[in-house]
Amino acid sequence: MKPVLIATWLLLSSLSLHAQTPDEVTLPVDTETKRVTYTGVVAVQGASQNELYTRAKLWLFLTFGDAKDALKVDEKEAGLLVVRVYTDLPIQLTQFSSQPVNQELGYTLMLNFKDGRYKYTLTNYDLLNGGTTSSLEKEIIVQVGKPKNKGAFIAKQYTKSIIALARLVTESIDTTLQKPVSGNEEW
Repeated sequence: MKPVLIATWLLLSSLSLHAQTPDEVTLPVDTETKRVTYTGVVAVQGASQNELYTRAKLWLFLTFGDAKDALKVDEKEAGLLVVRVYTDLPIQLTQFSSQPVNQELGYTLMLNFKDGRYKYTLTNYDLLNGGTTSSLEKEIIVQVGKPKNKGAFIAKQYTKSIIALARLVTESIDTTLQKPVSGNEEW
């Protein structure tokens, strides 16, 4: 009996170690909406809600130019900006393809401001393809569910690209929101 228990324990241990390989990456999923959601609160020493709002509007202009179509909610007094953004997401369709294919992606960015901090939320990722829209989560499930797991590679590409995009967007926002836009500095 002891050898069976030891063998079972070794088997289960190896499975749990395999599940934690560094190659596997996961996306953060909101427990309520079941959508991929990146969120965080960032401190900005000495910045008022109003100043952070102004800096965010500057970031929107610098990033998207005329963002009137993208801007869905603009509530200065409430300290809230919501934009719906569309961008190309480079996806490598096979391990052997030399050039990635651009997949059109839409996502929602929400920025909330309070004195000394802001909160970002990136969510509602949708893939647009030939006039149809499907959620990122659904597309990843479809890809992984293909026979013989042929879509697992593409699902991994989506995951890596979304992680890179979220990092790029949040770092870009933070760079702009950390710098004053008032004319107090000397130049």
